[in-house]
Amino acid sequence: MKNLFFTTLLTLFLGFTAQAQIPPKTNFLTGYFSYSNFNSGDQSQDSNRESLGIGIGYGRFLSENSALGIQASYSWNTLNTFYLAIAERQYKSFGDKFYGFIEFYAGASRIEDIGNQIFLGARPGISYFLNEKWAIEANLGGINVGRQFNNDGPNSNNFSIGLLNELDFSLAYYF
Repeated sequence: MKNLFFTTLLTLFLGFTAQAQIPPKTNFLTGYFSYSNFNSGDQSQDSNRESLGIGIGYGRFLSENSALGIQASYSWNTLNTFYLAIAERQYKSFGDKFYGFIEFYAGASRIEDIGNQIFLGARPGISYFLNEKWAIEANLGGINVGRQFNNDGPNSNNFSIGLLNELDFSLAYYF
């Protein structure tokens, strides 16, 4: 099952490396709203968490199908969390206004009263251009691995996978 999953992920990645029509050296700014739902599988109250977040990002196209950027966000539920990450996107055009992408990211977070976390992952997304400069975007779930360094108690490793466990909606300005 793992081999099938990773083969599918690799096929998606290779399929998304086809050329898009966004010129190199194009910059973009994003502002986004996120929703996430985490369930560790046990029945305790702490294992089921929902959170809302806001964030900003900046990126620059290195080639017609590849962009590199940085993201910062803040989310809140019962715990406040600040995230900072670098990300690389591979785009594929599905027409003049519609693009799909896979975003690969690595970063760190500070979780209030718990500790710090480092993470990396990949997630799919879509962009729809309203005009030459403005696009609406959505990221859907993904794969995430990380290491949490707890203030009290033992450190832990984290792994999550899901398509709808995290949703980000953003407005992007391309220049």
